Amino acid sequence: MKAAIKRARDTQRVYAFELCLAGPSRPMRVLRALARRIWAAETPRRERCPVVVAGRGLRLGVRLASYCEGRCRIVLTRNQRDRVTLIHELVHALGFETHGERFQRRYAELLGRYYK
Repeated sequence: MKAAIKRARDTQRVYAFELCLAGPSRPMRVLRALARRIWAAETPRRERCPVVVAGRGLRLGVRLASYCEGRCRIVLTRNQRDRVTLIHELVHALGFETHGERFQRRYAELLGRYYK
């Protein structure tokens, strides 16, 4: 039970942090180009970059949320087509499934490099 509570707190912490960084919506072509640039620089194995698509998202409470499907696809909802959300989902695609300390550290590194 303690692990589940910690995961929930980590997720809440990440989402609260992202509220402070909310930026303007970007065109999908700009986000796809950014995803390819980040992926090429941050993956040592040179796997294919996940496909970034516009979609409905997953219901998360009363809102729809963007999500990542493994290393192959990132779905961005209409209200989350920004750099912060893209970078968040790319960190998941890089193999960090939960929002724990390792995710947060990698996320902060990528935000430092690519959030402008």
